[in-house]
Amino acid sequence: MDIMKNDSNIPIVGFGTLNLNGKDGIEAIINAIKLGYRHIDTAQTYNTEYEVGKAVRYCIDNNIVQRKDLFITSKIDPHRPIGYNEAINAVNSSLEIMGLDYLDLYLIHYPNIAPGSEWKKLNRLTYEGLEECVNNKKLKNIGVSNFMTHHLDELLKTAKIHPLVNQIHLSPIWQQKELVDYCNKKNIICCAWSPRIRPFDIVENILGRKVYGEIEDLNNIILNEISKKYDKSSTQITIKWCIQKGFVPIVKTSDKQRMVENLNVFDFMLDNQDIKKLDSLNSRPVFPDIAPDISYTIWAYQQKLQEKTIDKKWMLKFLGLQILTYMRKSEFESNYCLFGFIPLIKTKTDKNKTKYYLFNFIPILKKVHKNDQKYKYYLFNLIQLFTLKIKKETINTGIELVPNYLK
Repeated sequence: MDIMKNDSNIPIVGFGTLNLNGKDGIEAIINAIKLGYRHIDTAQTYNTEYEVGKAVRYCIDNNIVQRKDLFITSKIDPHRPIGYNEAINAVNSSLEIMGLDYLDLYLIHYPNIAPGSEWKKLNRLTYEGLEECVNNKKLKNIGVSNFMTHHLDELLKTAKIHPLVNQIHLSPIWQQKELVDYCNKKNIICCAWSPRIRPFDIVENILGRKVYGEIEDLNNIILNEISKKYDKSSTQITIKWCIQKGFVPIVKTSDKQRMVENLNVFDFMLDNQDIKKLDSLNSRPVFPDIAPDISYTIWAYQQKLQEKTIDKKWMLKFLGLQILTYMRKSEFESNYCLFGFIPLIKTKTDKNKTKYYLFNFIPILKKVHKNDQKYKYYLFNLIQLFTLKIKKETINTGIELVPNYLK
């Protein structure tokens, strides 16, 4: 089964590979190609370029697909300042790891984050490096990811090769209308990473002091209603919403049945009324000037945790003396040290428990995560001190659907 392509010859549904590592990841990517996916999306920071290359070469060697029929995307690692030489080296590294002669699309994963106007220069130089790789036939197309309008404005002033896509977070509840309209006017295709509505997207709706306590219920009501009407899953409905909006959704799963389901979206069309209902779910305030910078900071910090590098977060000083230091070794372990070297408290996280140790070995407190709304604390791991409950706030909108923005 071949997937429909748009005017730029990009397969309309992409297959994402985040967290598809190791043998299981390779098998999942092979299955995706066998089932008909032709657009494979990876990135240096996903650490799945090797798996993608292995799967692609297997499918080519076994006559499952030809290289010319595949559209393979990767992205330059954003967790450092990057420029002209770094971009060229990144492309060469990706090709070497994947064992391929060329890539169909290469993106700047995140705009360079730099003080003052330095980011403008770094983005320009990085893009010039990618343009050089296009000229050398190592890349067929180039573009960006998570760029906002002001980043694109600057880039388009000097770009000799027009960016093909801007890969951004898009779903019915996070529509980034201003950015999408801008990209449409500039003939830049919007690729939608995470097109389906995720539970933590709903949690993040509590932004700008606007509480959308009923959004989850409305999502379920609307999606269930539309799903029943078309006899499709809610995921299929959101994928189809993306396609009819002109986006290229990037979907990810290791489950073969869901792979098939995510492709089975070309035998129906959402009518205008249902499109409007899904549009009405857009509830997250748009902060176009800071969104990618915040995302970059969080992602870069998460990357450090995954690499389990020691990250000194803060120090308490008194009269110039270092009294208390907090160090996070990994996402599972943190230390508090007196004078920077005497161990005071160590925390360890295991599954749904966080344990606190005095002097790094005496168990003094245990925090049990019952669920997202309930935590229990035990003294010496035995005596229950107290239970913390987080109450979910709700509001009554008094209307059938949540509007795009509450004034």
